[in-house]
Amino acid sequence: MKQLGILIFFLYLFSINLTQAQRNAQEYETQYLKALLLYQNNEFDKAKLAFAHLSDTKLQTVAEIQPYAYYFNALCSIKLGKWLDAKLIIQNLQAAFPTWEKKDEVAYLSAHIAFEDKNYPSALFSLQSISDTSLLKQSTAMKGHYLSRLKDTKVLYDLLNQFPEEATLKAQLQRYAVNSYSTATELHQYRLNKGYLNFALLFPINIDELNGFPAKRNNQYVLDMYQGATLAKNQLLKENIKVNLQVYDLGNDADEMLELMNNAYFQLNDLMIGPLYAEPNRYANIYGEFYQVPLVNPISNNIGILDFFDKSFLAQPSSNMQAVKGAEYMVQKSYLSRNIAIFYGPNPSDSSMAANYKQVLEAKDYTITAFEKITSKTETIARKLPQGRLHHVFLASTHQKIATALLGTLNQQGIDAPLLTTAEALSHVNLNNTLVNGRELYCLDPEFIDANNTEVERFQKEYLVKYGVIPSYYAFAGYDITLFWGRVLGKSSTGLKKSLSNSNTYKGLYLLGGYNYIRSQDNQTVPITTFDNYKFVKAK
Repeated sequence: MKQLGILIFFLYLFSINLTQAQRNAQEYETQYLKALLLYQNNEFDKAKLAFAHLSDTKLQTVAEIQPYAYYFNALCSIKLGKWLDAKLIIQNLQAAFPTWEKKDEVAYLSAHIAFEDKNYPSALFSLQSISDTSLLKQSTAMKGHYLSRLKDTKVLYDLLNQFPEEATLKAQLQRYAVNSYSTATELHQYRLNKGYLNFALLFPINIDELNGFPAKRNNQYVLDMYQGATLAKNQLLKENIKVNLQVYDLGNDADEMLELMNNAYFQLNDLMIGPLYAEPNRYANIYGEFYQVPLVNPISNNIGILDFFDKSFLAQPSSNMQAVKGAEYMVQKSYLSRNIAIFYGPNPSDSSMAANYKQVLEAKDYTITAFEKITSKTETIARKLPQGRLHHVFLASTHQKIATALLGTLNQQGIDAPLLTTAEALSHVNLNNTLVNGRELYCLDPEFIDANNTEVERFQKEYLVKYGVIPSYYAFAGYDITLFWGRVLGKSSTGLKKSLSNSNTYKGLYLLGGYNYIRSQDNQTVPITTFDNYKFVKAK
């Protein structure tokens, strides 16, 4: 009987607490509605005090309403121009209710506050998280309102570097271009009509003068490219195309690129060759897009630098393009089998290259009997080799030890199928009779220089007479890039896009493989070599 009395007592206390909690919740809701009415009547000072009190209230039973108190408290602060208060309230809301369903609304307010604070990256980042369609329209209007006020081109270029797909930023930069030069078309027209071409060579020279050349050895390749470009300039003059080579000493400093972009003289350039580093290259990409100036990267084969902008080009084909053209070449070979083995090295670019190669072959109904990552361990390679006759083997790697191990393992397993790989993988390998073992060897070789080419012989003699040394690959590249783009920009009257889409544009003589940008900013010309009489020669 005593225990029953205790139970009844606790039930009585529970009912009192429950009733009190319900009363507290009802009182909280009443106070919330009063605060909301103050807000709707534009009495933001009073509403802010009321919502602040409701935000501080410690009641578990109001968890569904309390986030709204924070939210409207922040709105009141915005209406009153108290941006720091609003920022702190939003931070407290996110900390107290991290899973609140109104995340889009919070992100929108966060962006509004960040814009007012001129923290543009934070604002744009917040708006990127919004998925609600009605708020997306408001977000676009907000971006237009704040970004249209931006006049600092450095800030604009910085933002577009971080948010390359942001249309509002592109529009503002375009407006800046128009306001700065009457119209961007007039500037472009001036460049076309001035009677000569200015090519900007954006290289890390690291020397005070280009005459005499006390050059640092680690930048010798830059000097070689410049000297090759100088000889191309002389050749173009014979073709009635005048080119001025403007050399800018530009390293890995994005701010230096930004300074150039705001330089009136620099804006008269018709072509940019470089920059060679990623950060300044991003800004140069943006500049080229808005001022219609082509940009050519002379040495990189990273297709990622072509993202978002259609005025950027690779002189050397990307590794993915090499894979595609290599696959297309090999399927022309009439071998008995239609089975292919594909191997790739440890680098991310290796697996990407292998995947592109595989895609081309599968589209042509070839069977991929092995698609494996390998190292230089022969016993591991042996376990991954497929059984049966192969059409050929492809190795996506620049590692010489992996190439040597694969060749040795193929020999041990009695697999005599042709091998295609990169030139780097076999460039310094001692390819003796034992290792080659009568196998057909092919290389993707964008840096191949054909000694049997009469133009190559002529250039080597001319370069040796002028500079006293044998030209390197970079001298050949500097010559070809300048010659090709000089012809494209100096002879064509149809515009860059139409000119690059015309197959006749690519018929001139060049020292390396040449160029092909038909429907591509990635050079589609990929020289393929084969091992013949103890040296690599151009494959037929």
